[in-house]
Amino acid sequence: MNYWVCKVEPEARNLAVIGKTDRYGSHKKIPKQLTSGDRFFLWASLRIIGLAVVTDPRAGETKSGRQLFQLQYLTGYVGHSPRIKELRRNPMLNEATFLKSGPTGVIPLPLEQAEVLFGILCARNPTLGLEKVWPDLLPISPESEADLDIEQTLQSTIERVAGFQSNPRIRRAIEMYAMDCAQKRLEKMGYKPKDTHKTKSYDFLCNVSGTELFVEVKGTQDDGNSVSLSPKEVDHARTHANSALFIVHSVKVKGKRNPVVSGGEERFVNPWDISTGTLKERGFIYTLSKKP
Repeated sequence: MNYWVCKVEPEARNLAVIGKTDRYGSHKKIPKQLTSGDRFFLWASLRIIGLAVVTDPRAGETKSGRQLFQLQYLTGYVGHSPRIKELRRNPMLNEATFLKSGPTGVIPLPLEQAEVLFGILCARNPTLGLEKVWPDLLPISPESEADLDIEQTLQSTIERVAGFQSNPRIRRAIEMYAMDCAQKRLEKMGYKPKDTHKTKSYDFLCNVSGTELFVEVKGTQDDGNSVSLSPKEVDHARTHANSALFIVHSVKVKGKRNPVVSGGEERFVNPWDISTGTLKERGFIYTLSKKP
């Protein structure tokens, strides 16, 4: 299965109907790699407007000889999508081929870029449930663009700092593994965990004898003595005494493209008083003043 960007604007009446199919023509020959089941980001008006899947990679020709392929729409119009200038500022997308000027057509999209682009769309459109469209695609969605810039700076200098894993697939796999471990442990303890990591600055909201407990979860291949925290996570822990920290450390990872995480040891800090440890800044984002 491959990912592509389709730079051909669909009819508005068609894209509004999820499940409807449309045929598209390409100015160039349809790539041989295009197969049924491939996934498309639909591009129009300098932004992503929807998601689709290939149902027929060879759907005939037009009278003028243009080759056709058929897509099925998986979403309606995606209303909140970053424009081309914003995407070009993203360190993981700024060299993407589809962001360069050129004719309409079908452009291949590496998996890493598909994960980032999908993550941005999911974060911008939380009410659309886009994660359910492609549930097996790990959406890479950093806390903020500042956090992403910091991560990219670290990526070019050192592989890990305080448990930071620069490979986005491995990082995501470890995070999900740690979340699963934490949920099982919290359920076993009778804490009734509610997963909030997509909407809040903590990962689980628990109910302990009628009292709320905010649980932050971290996974790392290191010994777990240091973990990486976002500014929002730090602020929340500082202002909420009823916080806890769940760490799954010393995990093993096999593979990079499709990483498999196993093993590890659990450490549950409850209560978690963030002031008892040491916070160390891992980077800065400097913005120049506006020109007069």
